[in-house]
Amino acid sequence: MTFVCNTCGKKYKFQSGLSKHKKKHKVQKEISVTDLIINFKNQILAMEEVRVLREEEHESVLSKIAKSWTEEKKYIEELEEENFKLKEKIRKYES
Repeated sequence: MTFVCNTCGKKYKFQSGLSKHKKKHKVQKEISVTDLIINFKNQILAMEEVRVLREEEHESVLSKIAKSWTEEKKYIEELEEENFKLKEKIRKYES
């Protein structure tokens, strides 16, 4: 009688040989599952790091936009003030 491994198809003369062989598959399967879990956790951590970096980038961009807008607003106010002064000078010369 021949005993065959259902996982890999290896043939054995005795049941004990097949039993010992199946234990190797079980250990490999447990290791594979553990590796999959670890890989999955690592992927989740990597995705979380990317998400955090993107949030930081968005905050940085928003901060830069706000700073730029504030600087432009100040510049516009300065120009309006200078424009007002020039209009006053023109009125004085016209009078």
